Amino acid sequence: EDMQNLQADLEAREYDVSAGGGVVKIVVGGVFTANGTINANGAGDGSYYGGAGGSVNVTAGSLTGAGTIMADGQNPTFSNIGPAGGGRVAVKLTGAQSGFDDFTGEIHAYGGRPGNHGFGGAGTVFKKRGDQTMEQGALIVDNYGADRTVTKAGTYLGDRVTDCTSFGDIIVRG
Repeated sequence: EDMQNLQADLEAREYDVSAGGGVVKIVVGGVFTANGTINANGAGDGSYYGGAGGSVNVTAGSLTGAGTIMADGQNPTFSNIGPAGGGRVAVKLTGAQSGFDDFTGEIHAYGGRPGNHGFGGAGTVFKKRGDQTMEQGALIVDNYGADRTVTKAGTYLGDRVTDCTSFGDIIVRG
């Protein structure tokens, strides 16, 4: 009976929400040149609520280019609703000498930009060079470098977020 009441309650409500960002997985054995946009952003299609960022998982021998890799949360239609949270991005390089110096683009998972309710919670970016183990990679939590006093939502970093239990660096901005 409780399930019937719950189902009836859910059917009685109307929610105008945008879709989340979905999943992008890219595996390249050699050089991955990213000059365009790899986008797992939530939808911001004019719905009442913006969609949360999805996930981008890149594994490549090395990374070059000047593009953008992102999983951003989106803004709500109205400023009295809080924006959606950012998603997750992981870029893992496998070539012995590979690093991020040859990639001049952007990698981010920002929360939606503020209305009256501040920024949506930041997502996470994980970056691992070829000479690092997974546990030596960098975990970055960055919300445009925004003033944290206007970010109304947190970023969850529990055991369901990553397989790693430790990181070489944890960088928090905004």
